[in-house]
Amino acid sequence: MRRHGKRLAEEVKGDTILVYAEDEEEALELVRHGFAEWLLNQHTRKYRMLINKLIELFEEIHYREKEKLIEAITKLIANQTKP
Repeated sequence: MRRHGKRLAEEVKGDTILVYAEDEEEALELVRHGFAEWLLNQHTRKYRMLINKLIELFEEIHYREKEKLIEAITKLIANQTKP
């Protein structure tokens, strides 16, 4: 398996560790590595959720402000084109 042009030996998807190795020793080491990664992901999940909510809120506020600005510019242009 490849990702970003690199050969991927293992990856963690949700609660699943996928190992792409044929050698038994290498596969066991990759499972250990994947498990450690999964544990860390559990620890940081709450922070990622918080950050994603903040980004979502920021984008919503930005969108509303942008729309107000577009409305004001549209009215200004409409008033300038009236004879």
